[in-house]
Amino acid sequence: MIHAHLVLADRIAEGRVEAWEALLPAPTRAPEGYAEVLSGQEVDRALRFHRRSDGVRYIQRWFWLRCQLAHHLGVDPASLLFTVGRWGKPRLASPLRPRLEFNLSHSGALVALAVSSSWPVGIDIEEVRPGAPVPEECLSPFELREVTSAGSPLERALRFARIWTWHEAALKAEGTGLAGQPPEWQPGQGRRHECLNQAASAPRGLHVQSLPVREGWVGAIAVQFGKARLPCMNTAAPFARGGCTHPDAEARTSVTRR
Repeated sequence: MIHAHLVLADRIAEGRVEAWEALLPAPTRAPEGYAEVLSGQEVDRALRFHRRSDGVRYIQRWFWLRCQLAHHLGVDPASLLFTVGRWGKPRLASPLRPRLEFNLSHSGALVALAVSSSWPVGIDIEEVRPGAPVPEECLSPFELREVTSAGSPLERALRFARIWTWHEAALKAEGTGLAGQPPEWQPGQGRRHECLNQAASAPRGLHVQSLPVREGWVGAIAVQFGKARLPCMNTAAPFARGGCTHPDAEARTSVTRR
């Protein structure tokens, strides 16, 4: 049975998908000891950002990611090694367990992580910005009508964020992202519409659904189940504080499948 519940175990069980979110502190300082946790390459990348605050945000996210993964693997955060797929999706390179899939997303001060011991996952969050221009070229005619028919700037922003997060989460689960999206994922094409319909996407093995995140953001999570037909996941339960995070980060946790 698929249901939502609070995280009690320290390990990711077989056949579960878990998701966490954290509200990071202001990007005025990096976490204490970050240089001993992040790799030299990660630190160098942070230093190359034009704005110092962007570099601090990058350090905060990767510090949090390493701590979360290490907490559930039972290893030192600094020992984790990463590689990237063809389209830039990070993966664990360390042979620490038979399989551990993860995906990270961030928007503004919020960061979110999805982890699975069994299936490729994708997660996406977007801050809701009422009044911001809608990138019409990124939407299919059906999606554009859905967004522009909203009765208020807030509802318009919510509808766009929902469509966009579902699309990005699905692509990230498949390992492509926007940079490598195949033709069938372009606006107006079949797979694009299919990912917005849970009943239609399940037989194809890709399940996409909204993810409850804190007020002011919209989230989605996608799982590539292969050919299995599975019922909808439920992530409606409250989040629980926990995990290894930046000491000032406000974290919440949810489990989406057991």
